[in-house]
Amino acid sequence: MSAEGRGLAAAIAAGALWGTIGIFNKWLFAYGLDPLTVVTIRVALAWIAFGLIILVTERRLFVIRRRDLPLLGAAGVLSVAAFSFLYSLTVQQSSVATAVVLQFMAPVYVVFISALVFKERVTAPKLTALVLALLGAVLSVGGFSSSSALLITPLGLAAGIGAGLTYALYSLFGKAAARRYAPWTVLFYTYGFGGLALLALWLPTHPGGVALPPRGWLLELGLALLPSVAGYGLYNYALHYIEAGRAALACTSEPVSGVILAALILGEQPTASQILGGLAILAAVAVVSLAGRAQPAAAVRQASPETAARPLASGAAGAGLGGLNKQLNTGGDADEP
Repeated sequence: MSAEGRGLAAAIAAGALWGTIGIFNKWLFAYGLDPLTVVTIRVALAWIAFGLIILVTERRLFVIRRRDLPLLGAAGVLSVAAFSFLYSLTVQQSSVATAVVLQFMAPVYVVFISALVFKERVTAPKLTALVLALLGAVLSVGGFSSSSALLITPLGLAAGIGAGLTYALYSLFGKAAARRYAPWTVLFYTYGFGGLALLALWLPTHPGGVALPPRGWLLELGLALLPSVAGYGLYNYALHYIEAGRAALACTSEPVSGVILAALILGEQPTASQILGGLAILAAVAVVSLAGRAQPAAAVRQASPETAARPLASGAAGAGLGGLNKQLNTGGDADEP
């Protein structure tokens, strides 16, 4: 399989693993946990797992340049902590169905922001895949039925749009970071910053801590290891080989896997609308995959995970917002033509 093929396969697999989040959440909510608690524990356990992976494989992956802290910190706070909080707020103010549809506006944001930041082309296949993916997401949650669950409040709408944007930002921050660091390095630091932000929200609102039976902790561990460690590990791997826009579109396999898993595990039988939505999403993934074959190998110039395991030599990329903007546009390598 070509490097690009491995990247697409990794992105599709990541989306499938993210489809397990709803299953784990449903089981954990049965223990009386609120969304913020579930997310905070998940991020903390995933951060520990990322650290252990680096510790037992290659400790030099802990090393980063100080000038990259704004990039990794922004990715953690915005794309891990803020997304998790805003997504939960959207569910609270509307419904899970509405949250899913608004979240899957993310590929739209990624494609067009990537065109501005990374100069990725907005091609006809990408636009076709966007339409198919959005149509599939709406159909998957029954958005066109007379008994549609797409209810929303002004606060929920604002939170949902924010969730889609922060979800999209991970592709952009992750793309910039992937140009110089291994996937585990990026994930260790982004989840570290995100976990600190979530703890800052969780500690004042949960002074009594949390009490879970052993099975509850096992579910939290599964939630951390499958969609977070494995899912985001695969997605960061994909960003080394394919454009951020194509990676985001390939990950729209998430609602398809969610519907299939809900049927197999929870006994929730898919409706005709969900089946049609799943087919539309699969068609979007196929468009993205086939379009990539027509591009020359040089069109996607990425560092391999092996060469990205070491920080690249940087020029005058400064710290703060100015340095962050330059990192997003150049990948932090001032010597790169």
